[in-house]
Amino acid sequence: MTGGHLGFRKTVEQVARRAYWTGYRSDVQRFCRRCPDCTKYHCGAPPLVREQLGLVSLRSKQHYDLRVRPITYSEGQLVWVYHPRRRVGRSPKWQRWYTGPYVVEKAFSDVLYRVRRSPKAKPMIVHVDKMKTCLEPPSSSADADRPTAGPSLESSDGPLDDRPRREIRRPARYR
Repeated sequence: MTGGHLGFRKTVEQVARRAYWTGYRSDVQRFCRRCPDCTKYHCGAPPLVREQLGLVSLRSKQHYDLRVRPITYSEGQLVWVYHPRRRVGRSPKWQRWYTGPYVVEKAFSDVLYRVRRSPKAKPMIVHVDKMKTCLEPPSSSADADRPTAGPSLESSDGPLDDRPRREIRRPARYR
């Protein structure tokens, strides 16, 4: 075996490689418990170190909390939910990372919400970090997002009324 005090797990592995006897695990455990060097080193962090770690974690939390703005959603509010999916053959730049909009049904705590996409859809429990506010409700008809043909010339007076008009046809995919 090698020199040093490896602790229970590594010592058992070293003994198992070289020898076997009935109850070797309990013998190694007993040996490691009685070894003064092993008990001094493997007993955990000393109190001073433990206290310093607690202070460092408290300082880190305070620094983090300075930058965080609490977000709350009310019931019935529309939100987008972060749902990352990679589509094959499409650049990540053009992919949609948020789905929705979802309706907030219930707040379980400050950070957990139940949302549902439609009345018949299965509800989801979502963390507040995965949600963002939906600023514009989705349009009800598919034609609302399409651009119009431009200003109408029918109401204008003058020589433009006599010109022949071009027939504006919709693309085949919209017919």
